Amino acid sequence: MAIANTIIAQTVFGNKRVVIGKSVLSGTVATGDVVTGLDQVEFFIPVVSGATQNGIAINETLPLASGTVTAVVETNDSTFYWIAVGL
Repeated sequence: MAIANTIIAQTVFGNKRVVIGKSVLSGTVATGDVVTGLDQVEFFIPVVSGATQNGIAINETLPLASGTVTAVVETNDSTFYWIAVGL
């Protein structure tokens, strides 16, 4: 399968946009692109959800010139929440 991204909330702090979202990796997928809705990502915080989840890594060097962040989780069928800050 793939990754499904949902934007839960958005706001502005000063001159930065903040987006809070949820991503679900399904099937045998353990990596995927998180589409944040930002034009540039300067800061990204992932939080793994569920007792069986071990960890998550972001395969990016911040700041990004795009709004898409590649995430890798240790187990398939994972759900994680995230906060992205940028422009």
